[in-house]
Amino acid sequence: MSDWQEKLEEAKDLFESGIISEHDFEELKAEVLRERDTLISYGVVEATPAIDEDANASSRIELVRISAGTFMMGSLPNDEEASKTERPRHKVEISRDFYVGKYPVMQELWEAVMGNNPSHFKGEDCPVEEVSWFDCVEFCNKLSQLENKELAYTINGENVSCNWSAKGYRLLTEGEWEYCARDGESHLYAGSNNVDEVAWYSENSGSKTHSVGQKKPNGFGLYDMSGNVWEWCWDWFDSEEYQSRSVTGGEPTSDPRGPTSGSHHVFRGGSWYNSPYLMRASGRNGGSPTGRGSSVGFRLVLPL
Repeated sequence: MSDWQEKLEEAKDLFESGIISEHDFEELKAEVLRERDTLISYGVVEATPAIDEDANASSRIELVRISAGTFMMGSLPNDEEASKTERPRHKVEISRDFYVGKYPVMQELWEAVMGNNPSHFKGEDCPVEEVSWFDCVEFCNKLSQLENKELAYTINGENVSCNWSAKGYRLLTEGEWEYCARDGESHLYAGSNNVDEVAWYSENSGSKTHSVGQKKPNGFGLYDMSGNVWEWCWDWFDSEEYQSRSVTGGEPTSDPRGPTSGSHHVFRGGSWYNSPYLMRASGRNGGSPTGRGSSVGFRLVLPL
């Protein structure tokens, strides 16, 4: 066990013994994790996996392998609630297999990597929220660093670029997100035509987030893609993006990554705060990359 790990264990023992407060424990932990990151950056110690064999099951990163394929992106033909931003329905090809988080990123994992918990609704197995798009790309890089993976993102202030060939963690593209939500089927929501089966939303959430994995998974075995928290995606939001792609019956658009610039990034899936309309698998929304809220989180991708 390295020095920083020993310090972290000592702080944990002091907290569990009641010698120090939770506030003091959080400050000590943040200081130790900053020290660890500095040592890693200078090559003094090797990066170690964020999740080890002794970690609690709830803190492990559970990933599901998604096979490449082609699907129809956009609102279903019989969806009378669909907006213009979801049309026209068009073919999209996801050209490579990838791993995706079985659940949205939980608070316990965020805290293990970042040393803090910004969430409004506390719960180690609840989705992390109150995180901006910039916070999420930083998290992806830090987690990749901890696991000795090539970083997906180059971050220079508010300029972020993605190395799509890197094997490190990143956000889903909007196309990947809907591909995962659709799970090869034609449900209105992610895994069902009955919103209560799959989603925490305004009418059943009690005005808060919930522990992940309590609702029915979709056909890919993914939970909470409808409801609980919105999920940040890579793409800039453009209300007319779909109109620039091939229409039904044409050649599929391969691995779309959205516009090259914009003012808002996409988030998908709806949240505890929203009506069923926004739980739909085709529903689109977006926000400022610096914005944070108690209804927005994210899900990880690990490329193959």
